[in-house]
Amino acid sequence: MNHSLRNYFILLATLVIGVALVNLLPSPKVIDWTETYEPLDKIPYGTYILDNEIDAIFDKPVERYGDTPYEYFEQEKDSLHTRNLFFINQYIDWTSFQKVLAQVEKGDTALFIACSTDKDTLGIETTYLYDKWIDSIALSLTCETEKGELLTLERSSNFYYFTSLDTIHHKSLGYVHWGEEKRINFVEIPLGKGKIYSLLEAKPFTNYYLKNPQTRHYAQTVLGYLPKENKTIWFDDHFDGWYKQMVINGGEGNGTSGRVYREQRNILSVIYDYPELAMAWRLLLLGFVLYLIFQSKRRQRVIPVIEKPRNTTIEFAQTIGNLYFQEGDPYMLAQKKILYFLDAVRRKYYLDTQHLDEDFINRLIHKSGRGEAVVRPLINLIINIQRMQSASEYTLTNLDHLIEQFWNKTK
Repeated sequence: MNHSLRNYFILLATLVIGVALVNLLPSPKVIDWTETYEPLDKIPYGTYILDNEIDAIFDKPVERYGDTPYEYFEQEKDSLHTRNLFFINQYIDWTSFQKVLAQVEKGDTALFIACSTDKDTLGIETTYLYDKWIDSIALSLTCETEKGELLTLERSSNFYYFTSLDTIHHKSLGYVHWGEEKRINFVEIPLGKGKIYSLLEAKPFTNYYLKNPQTRHYAQTVLGYLPKENKTIWFDDHFDGWYKQMVINGGEGNGTSGRVYREQRNILSVIYDYPELAMAWRLLLLGFVLYLIFQSKRRQRVIPVIEKPRNTTIEFAQTIGNLYFQEGDPYMLAQKKILYFLDAVRRKYYLDTQHLDEDFINRLIHKSGRGEAVVRPLINLIINIQRMQSASEYTLTNLDHLIEQFWNKTK
């Protein structure tokens, strides 16, 4: 073994021992407060406990489904019987939402908990409130009003509540309280032969709060609005790829737990369930990477000199100017600017830009950190241009100014 190769092995052994010592040393456990609402997450704001306990509430096993409602109903599953449709912290696309409404009209019951849906179709409006000075809120249900029970949620400074309802047909079922204020956050909406229940707060269904008996009672009461005798389908895209369709027998006697699994788990997820296997896997990867580095260093060819990229900003500006000079259509340029702006908003803030409504404006204000004085004029101008399908040079200049002002303040 030559001297150079021996040095490589010594360095590799030193790194492996160092990584092993770091992993073996005790470290303080850091609590992850991310609000995932995922059934497999045991962190405070996961729904692992709900996933394990929900089957005991209903007479029939709860089916977990990882695809969209559209995919489910296209398969015409159990179409002769009414069902319960359960959603928590889900974004429901327009096509799937129309499928859900059609099923509710036939007699199904749907429960949406903190879901993003087409509110205009239901005739409701909501408002998002964030106040850093609010450290807790309280929830109540109308059926518990006589008992005066309030469920306090700590670590809560942001929430939604309803601002517009059809008071003739919609029924208020619950409220959110903060300070001296009280607003509706749980409603019943009749639709055809069925009903829709919409609750705007999902935290009572997370691991952190379900350990409290009072919170358990609140969650059971909300879920109790779903008919116990109906089959319940829990729609959650987190189930996809983690569950395999099979009902596991369990419990006492010949009862069934009703847990429906979908597809086999990924082998890497099993490895990371065990700290020893996870550490061995990391060491293996580290050794492989070091091997590639040292081998490539010995056999690597001469790296060619790459010319530094030229600044083409001026050429780009000239191209845009020539385009405007040739076409002379401010509306066309305004449409392109709007298209690029909305695409950037989707990629940076993960917002749905299909409906530029009040809810979208509030979400953009919150996620971008910009004030209402910057965001609202920009979105209103975009809406006006799209509605009028025309734009003057002044409008184009104003649009460019507002977009530039938005990005300059959010970088």
